[in-house]
Amino acid sequence: MIRRLFKLISYFGQFFYYKSIKKSDEFYNVIYRTVEEFGGIYIKLIQFFSLRTDIFPNKYKVMFLCFYDFVTPQALDVIKYLYKELGPKKFSQMNSPCSKLTRYLNK
Repeated sequence: MIRRLFKLISYFGQFFYYKSIKKSDEFYNVIYRTVEEFGGIYIKLIQFFSLRTDIFPNKYKVMFLCFYDFVTPQALDVIKYLYKELGPKKFSQMNSPCSKLTRYLNK
């Protein structure tokens, strides 16, 4: 978590540096690398912003549109997610194969 926070701060530093010296190519490359590395909600945000006509120049919009087609899917363990969100008591009350997994998760 802390390493990820430091990376994000590093990207913000690069972002503001290239913005201040008006090096637009590097500025947009930093945005691209940040979104690519952090994934998740950042990809959704860049997908939204790349469709807007007033935020990015057309030259860079094309670069960000690749996040619609070429994004690596992230695995989600649904059972562990449900266990974490519901808690052990509610999770064990479910009438499904998930209730049998409660013992497994409590180990």
